[in-house]
Amino acid sequence: MIDTTKNITYENIVNHEIFEKYKEYCTRGKGLDKLLRENGTGRFCGNDPTQVLLVIKELLGVKCKKVLEIGVLHGGSMILLQNSDYKSDFVGLDCFTYYGLNKDPHSNVIVSKENAEKNIKKFNKKGHTFTLIECNSQSKEIEKKLIEEYNNFDLIFIDGDHSFEGCQKDFTLAVKLSHPGTIIVFDNFSCLGSIVKKNDLNVKKAVMEHPSLNLFRQVGKFGKKGKEDLFVIEKI
Repeated sequence: MIDTTKNITYENIVNHEIFEKYKEYCTRGKGLDKLLRENGTGRFCGNDPTQVLLVIKELLGVKCKKVLEIGVLHGGSMILLQNSDYKSDFVGLDCFTYYGLNKDPHSNVIVSKENAEKNIKKFNKKGHTFTLIECNSQSKEIEKKLIEEYNNFDLIFIDGDHSFEGCQKDFTLAVKLSHPGTIIVFDNFSCLGSIVKKNDLNVKKAVMEHPSLNLFRQVGKFGKKGKEDLFVIEKI
């Protein structure tokens, strides 16, 4: 049994057995990505060290009761997290387009809520509950809905539109839905420019300049030095 009293630290994450065990599972062209592509239902756009998400969930243990994912695409990250034996209630927000495109050009699969649900149901072998909401994560309506129906979350994964403005708004939403001990993970942290149009948009800049960053302890950055893909913080 995982000792859930452990702090979420960089050392505890990279030295956890799951970090190596799920490395191939999270590698592009292998593991889950290969399964989704062969099934013709999308792809998993994770990469080593996306397994950090699952390690964090295991370290949180029974304390991780509610998980929020901003940016679902084909469901890959939620599928990864649902490998955990610790049951959680998952909520995924997405407009279900690929940055305005109906089709994901990297898998040639139509992006839709129905497809993501199909994928998640297929791989959800441990009976986690989940809800996908087709929406703009930055709308006041969805903020009100989440606050009223879920109040706060224990783990939040932000993998939205990657724009400076969008990332700051998603961070603001996450702050409102967090409590002391909530872990927030940002994807594509060193991504320069949006996915579709290369310009001056910057996830790292959006996060580091957010006025609420001082409410969090910085756990660490994960990935190749200088090109870290994940940034992890904990609410204090």
